[in-house]
Formats: sequence, C-alpha cells, structure tokens
Amino acid sequence: MPTPPHRARRTATAAALLTALTAMMLACTGPSPSPAGAAPSAAPVTSTTTATTTPSRPAATPTSVAVSEEPDVQAATAAGAEFFDVFATALNDGDSTDLRRWAAPGCAWCESVAQQVDDLALADDSTGTGAATVARHRFDAITARGGREAAGKYVVEVGADHVVTTIWEESPGAHQLHIGAPERLVLALALTQRDDGWQVDGVRVVEGG
Repeated sequence: MPTPPHRARRTATAAALLTALTAMMLACTGPSPSPAGAAPSAAPVTSTTTATTTPSRPAATPTSVAVSEEPDVQAATAAGAEFFDVFATALNDGDSTDLRRWAAPGCAWCESVAQQVDDLALADDSTGTGAATVARHRFDAITARGGREAAGKYVVEVGADHVVTTIWEESPGAHQLHIGAPERLVLALALTQRDDGWQVDGVRVVEGG
C-alpha cells in the first residue's frame, strides 16, 4: 500500500488518539470506578439459629460489573451507551461540546479526551468535509451492561469493535483508502443520576490499546 505523504501526519495523530485513550488509566475525582480487582468484602451475616457466613458479593468495578435487570440500572446502561455514542461523535466531528456537557467537573479522562478532540479540530487537514486527509472512527457490535454501586450511582461497561478508516490525497483528484483492523475497546463509566439527566464522574479503560 502506498505510504501517505507527510501531510497525513495529522491523520496519524488522529488515529493514534484512540491508542492514547485506551492506554490511559485516569481515575477521576468523585465517585469513579474502583481499581481493577478491588472488591470490598461484606461483614459476615449470622443467623439467630445457626451461625453461618454469607459470602461477600463483588461490587461493581471496571472489570466486573454486577449486572442487574432492575429498571434504574437499565436506565443507567442506556445512558452509558448514549455517552459512548457522544464520545464517538466527538472523535468524528471534532466537537467536544456534548462530551463536556456529560462530564462531571472532576472527570480527568473526559477533560483529557475533550482537549485532544479540540486540538485535532484545530489542525487544517485532520478532519472535516473536503479535508486533504481524514480519519473516521466506526464502532460496531456495541455492548453495554451495568450495575448499581449506591443510590443514584452506577457503573456501566460499554464496549465496541473500533475501526479507523483513513483517506488521504495521493495527488490532485486521486485518493488512497486504508481501513484498519478492528480493535475491541471497552470503557467502564461511573455514572450519577441527577435531576436534569446523567453525569459521568469517571472513566476507566478496561480493554483496548
């Protein structure tokens, strides 16, 4: 396959954005997902007739979500899937407005991604209609599951097969197309339900890179 010209370097930056994101393990302030493998133990529960110990139930974490079918958890799961779509749209459109709207003030991952999206949008040939070089992000086979951590607070895992398509101008009127191999990306979101909607308190990359 022909090697893209030097002006495609911004495309390489755009395509590398997801690699950088999946490499990040940024913990946000507020009720963010617990570290992988951390499951708080429950105190033993003793019967009044027979002394028995009830095994502790793993808490919802970025790598082990306590799945529930309860209506509020289902609503949180739907919200998590919607945020994932907002994240994908920000990458493709170069507009971080909605991404920032979802983010809690202390969500470092959200701010980092939003800033990278803003930086790419400033490049003159990295994204947008008619650009000499364009990187598009597609997410297929999206899955989502969620569990409750506390009243109004949830952890939702959202995953998808991520494909980056790069188009660059080889010469006037001639373009080259490269479709990358699918890569699984799974994000764990800490969500809080507010009166006016949902808020993302923290994000952890569970799979990808």
